[in-house]
Amino acid sequence: MPLLRILLLLACLAPLSLPVLADGKTLPIRMIASIKPLQLIAAAITDGLSKPDVLLDPGLSPHSYSMKPSDIRRLTDVSVIFWLGPELEKFLEKPLEQLPKKRNGQQRIIALMSAPDIQLREWDGESHHHDPHEHRHHGNIDSHIWLSPRNAIAMGKEIANTLSLADSGNASRYRNNLATFIEQVTAADLANDKDLAVVRQQGFFVFHDAWGYLADHYGLTVKGVFALSPDRQPGARHLMKLKNTLRLAGHTCIFREPQFKPAYIDRLTEGLNIGEAVLDPMAGDIPVFADGYPQFLRHLGRTIARCLTE
Repeated sequence: MPLLRILLLLACLAPLSLPVLADGKTLPIRMIASIKPLQLIAAAITDGLSKPDVLLDPGLSPHSYSMKPSDIRRLTDVSVIFWLGPELEKFLEKPLEQLPKKRNGQQRIIALMSAPDIQLREWDGESHHHDPHEHRHHGNIDSHIWLSPRNAIAMGKEIANTLSLADSGNASRYRNNLATFIEQVTAADLANDKDLAVVRQQGFFVFHDAWGYLADHYGLTVKGVFALSPDRQPGARHLMKLKNTLRLAGHTCIFREPQFKPAYIDRLTEGLNIGEAVLDPMAGDIPVFADGYPQFLRHLGRTIARCLTE
């Protein structure tokens, strides 16, 4: 029997109750987030109680990741799993289907793209509200939902609600942490809005088509995208079209991701008034603390504003 199947079988047989200490209290609830931006949001909700783990290191792409047996072991060892859903993390869909869905009667596998109040956008740039059960029927839905401050707050609410049900003894702490998180995200959002107001008319270029939610939220314009995903290289015809667009753009910026610095960017921008900076949608350099997500949001806003005004 393949090792992966054995681990999944053991997970189904494993006890689902939280360990109880001698004084009758349970240990802090253990959870894992699929990607670091979700880990940052969860860390705000669990501040002072526990620290969520993360499945994928920030440098790994959820678009093309392949599960390992060690990943399955990590998923079976936790009480709650937070992921976005199969729209982004197709690699997780089948393994999660074979894991226990509930612990002590409560859901333990939470797809945050289906959370209440999540606002989804299509790749054409239009925002839509969908019934949660409709999500997977729309292949053109942009799954980078964490880059919207509103969606981050909606996910924080869902995480707080899930943990309050699974760990009712700490429900008031989760609610208080959620209130703090909402205040911090709102403050960061307002600061970004002020910084970005002066560059809204300029537009910019991105390496990976991940920034639609952020651009829509702040009224920014993405003038061009180098690749639909970080795992797909742009073709020669597409690069030629981008070069013509860059020539007409005036002063603008290209934002690439930290793990990629393709040589064709230098060729396309030679002799043009174009800046270059790094935007990381996976928040690789942001510490995992209670204010990690607000820091991440402010870093994105400052980076865009700085590059477009220099």
